Formats: sequence, structure tokens, C-alpha cells
Amino acid sequence: MKRYLSWLLLLLWLLSVDYAQANAHTLPKPMVLRQLVTLQHPQPLAPITLRDLQGTPHTFTENNGRMTVLSLWATWCTLCVRDLQHLQQLIPQLDPQQLSVVPLSIDEDLTLVPPFLQQHQLQFPQLWLDPQQQVADILPTDVVPATFLLNGNGELVGFVRGYVDWADASVAPYLQQLAQQITEEQP
Repeated sequence: MKRYLSWLLLLLWLLSVDYAQANAHTLPKPMVLRQLVTLQHPQPLAPITLRDLQGTPHTFTENNGRMTVLSLWATWCTLCVRDLQHLQQLIPQLDPQQLSVVPLSIDEDLTLVPPFLQQHQLQFPQLWLDPQQQVADILPTDVVPATFLLNGNGELVGFVRGYVDWADASVAPYLQQLAQQITEEQP
């Protein structure tokens, strides 16, 4: 199943590359986001319920109207530390009415997450957990960190697999413009 999803995302990426080259309204990506793939059409995701550290349930559709930057990470991932630190630096630069940043831990052992966050001085307004790795049924989780962009309806509109310097000065303005464009295109 994971291999099928990886191939599906590759196919979607190839289709989006052709679209991006032909679409005059495509935003120019900053160099730091050159690996970000934006999809031609939003892709619905199967509904799953995730939890936060307090056990409160969450779904991809709860950030009504806002683009979500969903960042997959794990405590055993060394690049995830830097990725999360840069995401934390990015959040204050974003308009919370347009964008939400949600780190999603795929650790099976939830007892590792709070000490990891404390050790690295990481705090997020939202942080979700997926110890059963349900997200692996709908998104590829073989590479972390990985970031998925969801529109206000919880549909996949973009992704980047691997580390990104989210603290780069060009990222926040680009994401704000992208969120605005995606919001305008939403039904």
C-alpha cells in the first residue's frame, strides 16, 4: 500500500510539473522551496482521526478555510529536530487566519514525545500524534521529515519530502501568497 501511494504521489508530481509550467498564475517558488510540489487539483484524503498530547481528537478538515502545513516527524529523526526548530521560527511570521502549522509525530511510543519537545525547547500551538501511523495509509511516511500542504477543506495541495529551511526569509511570504491563492480557488 505504501509503495502504491508513493507511486501515486510521483504521478501527481509529474502532472503538477506540467501544469505549473503551463499555468501563468503559478507563484514563483523561492529557491529554498524548489522541491515543493504543488498539485494541479486538490486531492481528497481519507478521513482519519489523530490526537494531541492531551488526547483531544483532530482531523484534517478542522482548520476550516486555512491552509495547513502538516509536518511529519519522529523523535528518532535527526533532521526532524532542525526542521521543527525552523517551523517554530516560521509560525510567528504567518497569519493564523490563513495558515496553520501542525507538526505530526509518527512515533509509536508516545512517552518519547514530551521529553523530546522539552529537550529541544519546542512548543507549537497545535501538535498531533499518530502512534498507529494511520497517516501512512493516505500519505507516504517512508521519508521524514516530510511536509504536506492541505487546503481549507483538508485536501492535499502540495508536498515536499525531506528537510526544508522553514526559517528562510522567503518562505513566510511565499506561504502567505500560496494560502491566499488556494483559498481563492476553494469551492
